[in-house]
Amino acid sequence: MTFYEKGKNAAAAEVITACTDEMWNFENVTDLKELEGQLFYKFKVLEDGKDTYVPFFLSKYRGSYKNYYTDANSLLDNQSPKEFVIKSYFSVGFKHFRNELLGLVPELNELELCIFLDLLSTLEFLPLFFGNLPLQAAISDRIIKFRKRPKLNNLPVFFFRRLLKINVTEKQIEDVLTAVRPLQGYIREYSFQRHIHPFALSYIIAGDSNFMRERNSARDFPAVDDVVKYCALFDLYLNGFEAIGSLPKNLIYYINRFKKWYPAKPRIKAVLSRLWAYIFYYSKANRTDYLQLTKMLTIDFESFIFLTNLNKIDGLYFTKIVTEAELEPHENTLKKVKIDYSVYIDTCFLLSGMFSQINAEKCLFYIREAFINSKLRHGWRKDIFISDFFNESFAKVLEKNWLTREEVLELSESIFLLNLRLFEVTDGDHTRYGILNFLDALGGYDVKLAYKYWKRFQKLDLENHVENLSLIAIIIHDIKANAIPYDKVQEMVNRWSFKNKEYTQSLFKVEMEILKSDFYDDDVKKKCFSKVCGIVESVKGKFDYQQGVIENYYDAYDSYCQMNKKENEIIVDADDNLADRKITQMEFSQIIDKISDKKELQEVYSLFSNRNNKIYIEDKEIWRKWIDKILFVDGNIDMFVQLTKEQGFLKTGFWETHNSEYFYLGVACCLENPNAKEQMEKCLIENAGYGAFYKLIYVFAAMNDKKSTLALFKKFYKFCDFLVN
Repeated sequence: MTFYEKGKNAAAAEVITACTDEMWNFENVTDLKELEGQLFYKFKVLEDGKDTYVPFFLSKYRGSYKNYYTDANSLLDNQSPKEFVIKSYFSVGFKHFRNELLGLVPELNELELCIFLDLLSTLEFLPLFFGNLPLQAAISDRIIKFRKRPKLNNLPVFFFRRLLKINVTEKQIEDVLTAVRPLQGYIREYSFQRHIHPFALSYIIAGDSNFMRERNSARDFPAVDDVVKYCALFDLYLNGFEAIGSLPKNLIYYINRFKKWYPAKPRIKAVLSRLWAYIFYYSKANRTDYLQLTKMLTIDFESFIFLTNLNKIDGLYFTKIVTEAELEPHENTLKKVKIDYSVYIDTCFLLSGMFSQINAEKCLFYIREAFINSKLRHGWRKDIFISDFFNESFAKVLEKNWLTREEVLELSESIFLLNLRLFEVTDGDHTRYGILNFLDALGGYDVKLAYKYWKRFQKLDLENHVENLSLIAIIIHDIKANAIPYDKVQEMVNRWSFKNKEYTQSLFKVEMEILKSDFYDDDVKKKCFSKVCGIVESVKGKFDYQQGVIENYYDAYDSYCQMNKKENEIIVDADDNLADRKITQMEFSQIIDKISDKKELQEVYSLFSNRNNKIYIEDKEIWRKWIDKILFVDGNIDMFVQLTKEQGFLKTGFWETHNSEYFYLGVACCLENPNAKEQMEKCLIENAGYGAFYKLIYVFAAMNDKKSTLALFKKFYKFCDFLVN
């Protein structure tokens, strides 16, 4: 995009062509992150978007996402795929087709309007709203007719009602505060950036006094003080558009109000510093203001983050505020953090950006340094390579009991430290669950050893959420292995620091494990059943992770409901109903027995490859029978090889389809069969990818090939260690 905007059209086209696959071809959720670049390419390089941006949205684009999922996805910054693709389109419009957007506003449906306003309410795009009377009028025409009650997904409507001085009733204010209340227990240092925006909108809608009353009455709101700080700054940011040159006044207000409050933690301080950069720029502050700011603002401020974001907002303006000499301390800091590759690489990229308008030589040096050090370590921010794939491979190795006690102890210590390191160097999203997966793996082997490492993690006080989930995982193993006393179970689960939805689901899992166990007496099970009934009733039969509940506990719960003549209120999730057909492994085995020709073989292939069918084959001998049947009818395993490619077997985890979970058993059977081995080996070599270490460890373990399994696991460990150390 930068090449094109700088007039380097040929260079832009060459880069985009090299980096972009077929337009709109998204094999998985993460591919959606390429969408905004593709839209830019379409409307700025291939054609004149001034004529096509709005018509294309109305005639084609809108229809492309109507069936996209609406559940939040952590890989998309907690947005749903549908929200993400809509925002990608609007983002291109906000940046490049602002005049054309006016014609789109009246045509938006309710969902699109809420997403449009949500994007417009962000720090980056809010400036487009102020002073743009036609845009304000277009928005006003839409939201003045809005009659829905405030909810989390429509808060931007009421936010812009406030900015446009359209009445917001006391009842609506109360509904706004109610809408954000469930987020209070979730917002912490590591999730602050993800969850803060709804609080900022609700603060503006409700006003400071109402918001502070909410703050004072909250029970489970651990980051409440930092939320108030951010919201107060967000208010100052908005005021700055109407009162240019107000930075000194805003600075004094902030210092006086919060000087006696506890200072923010590092990640929250970074979020606050980013907001200060926007306040500074849109207040049209000057260098004198900058010197005053850095001298007076000693709390909740990180100079490097502030400068980084100021440079991103306007590079030329940045050079008028900061001198090269003032960047030297940050260069010196870089030398101290080189041991931490994540910080080192990020800092190099950011310094290269800041020097781009000041010192071209240093700019090139730092960008070269960043690329050299990140080339082999790409993807560490979002990668589940270690947190999921490696830890689950560890569980598989432990399951086989091939290691001596001494080897397990030595390996456990190394893997614990590896996961702690992962926790430090990643962005704290999904990868932080590495510790949970490690402890879950260890709990299946040695519960006492798992408790020992859990206590070590607890003492580090890194994150209560992961600590709580890890404890639940170990308790479940303890119930299965040792039938620990019910009173002790209750004592441990009550350590959960705040009772949210995840706590409710975890408690349900623990109680259900006791119900499923044969080692607890009827009195205990009676208490358990009463408790799980209360939980099911409290969530109205619908858990956050409904599919896991149905697959692991539905049948057992249903059995107890029948015994106690009680209605089973657990809702069979809509996803479960999407299956065209649910086929047990015994039914599938019988289907294989009936195959007599290629047509019937093809029908079974189609049955299995249909992603809406649910076929779980845990019995390796059924897979072996299927492979033998394919060889008998076809004379080769071309059909199974094609299925292996369709499954993306070595490219993903086991979640690709319902039918993927035990697919490694089929691959193992191919490798064990002399008539199929060569063809399967060729397939695996040619299609190796992201999940190769992980999947092949499962394959070799299924073959009982101890030597290959352990050798590959050791290589996997060395590679993971390289990635983070």
